[in-house]
Amino acid sequence: MATYMSAKSWHPANKANQKRIWIAEQEAKDSEKRAAERAKELEEEQAILRHREMALTNDRDRRRVQATAEVGFMYKPPPGLLRMQEQERKEEEDRRRAETE
Repeated sequence: MATYMSAKSWHPANKANQKRIWIAEQEAKDSEKRAAERAKELEEEQAILRHREMALTNDRDRRRVQATAEVGFMYKPPPGLLRMQEQERKEEEDRRRAETE
């Protein structure tokens, strides 16, 4: 009878159900880990900003640093751009070498 019941799709001893449970547990662990990493990064960024603010004594410098921090992301290259440019450069060099040979 035990093998009959464990063959049912809803039974917890079913191998497929055990696999789904294990996968769900692994995904939950991964999401908790990512959330903890995000919280740690945010805390580090806030600590850096607090230290910068404490280091700046006059109000003008403090406002300037705060303004650049708010729009600083606009001056950074998009993710993957440098890698893509490097790859294009290498492909161009390979094409030139192939043409000269």
